[in-house]
Amino acid sequence: MSTKLSSAEDAGQIVREGSPDTEEALSGLGRRSGAGLGRPPSGVRRLFALARANILATVLAVTTAASLAGAVGFGVAWSSEHALVQQEAQVRAVSSGFLTALTNFDPGTIDADFSRITGYATGAFLQQAHQFFGTKIRQQLETARAGSRGEVRHLFIESMSAGSATVYAVVDQTYANAKMSTPNADVLRVVLQMAKAPGSGAWKVANVTVLQPPSVYSGSQPTAAPNPASSPASPASPLG
Repeated sequence: MSTKLSSAEDAGQIVREGSPDTEEALSGLGRRSGAGLGRPPSGVRRLFALARANILATVLAVTTAASLAGAVGFGVAWSSEHALVQQEAQVRAVSSGFLTALTNFDPGTIDADFSRITGYATGAFLQQAHQFFGTKIRQQLETARAGSRGEVRHLFIESMSAGSATVYAVVDQTYANAKMSTPNADVLRVVLQMAKAPGSGAWKVANVTVLQPPSVYSGSQPTAAPNPASSPASPASPLG
């Protein structure tokens, strides 16, 4: 059944009476209006969703890249610092071991004691040490029944690079021989030049400079030992 609207009054009457045709028309109009002014079509919604997904993926990628770059940078810095700490520890250990070997020997173990000293040497100092700690000085120490005890009091790394280091040390030394009634105490101040040995890469002693040499007991009063800066540093040689 169709209804003809002849005037505004007739239209109002139809609406008030709730004509089925009018209700259907208004309902359809509402649906069409909602479709045009409300939610966008499904194709547009899919486009927006895809754009949001792409933006989110980009943000995540940038954030992840930045995090990885920061982690890598931190890892490199930590690795370098860790390697430096390890190298310093090795230099300290070798320097302390050398000075301990240099100032601790007994007349009955001279050969083994001096072999231990030369084991710490490298380069020109190795050649000098072999010459200085030769048969003659060993025989003299054995004949005099000379012995020594030393203890590292202070040890500082003054400078360090990839393949070299400078170490300053203070050593307390006590030595005696057959002619001495009591042992003599002294202080040894030394600067060590450290270097990595060719081939092995291990830290070794490349040069030794004695700033304050120990005294040498000559039978009456201790006298200053010759400055060993021109030759390999040696422990106090308490020869009578």
